[in-house]
Amino acid sequence: VGWGEVLPWTYVTNTSYDPPEIVVLSVPYSRYNHSVEMVPGLLGLGRALAKRLDALSRRIIYIVSSDLAHTHQASGPYGFCDCAEKFDKACGRWASTMESSYIREEAAREQGLGAMSCGYCVTPITRIAHMSSQDWWFSMAC
Repeated sequence: VGWGEVLPWTYVTNTSYDPPEIVVLSVPYSRYNHSVEMVPGLLGLGRALAKRLDALSRRIIYIVSSDLAHTHQASGPYGFCDCAEKFDKACGRWASTMESSYIREEAAREQGLGAMSCGYCVTPITRIAHMSSQDWWFSMAC
């Protein structure tokens, strides 16, 4: 379990209620260098996840850690890429409109240029899950 799984978990377990049943889903470490190529498989994973969760007759809370670009500053651990701001803006437009071209085209292009977003891989899964027929409570922790 990495930081991407641990951080959202704290929002669920730090409550005064009995902790809910939790399923942790993590994307592979190949996300760091091959995230754009992984999109078709991640869309399939999103469809499978949505189908499985739709079949449940209980309330679902879907929490995702979705770090955006890590290349905003030359002094940072990943250096600078002017693609970082463009990537983050494309993700913001996607989140506010759910228009998939912002993720499939714009964000993918900037990720391929070096935005270095480890959260990019959860956006295709989340897109499909969000389109599900269930009224899920939905959260992306950035």
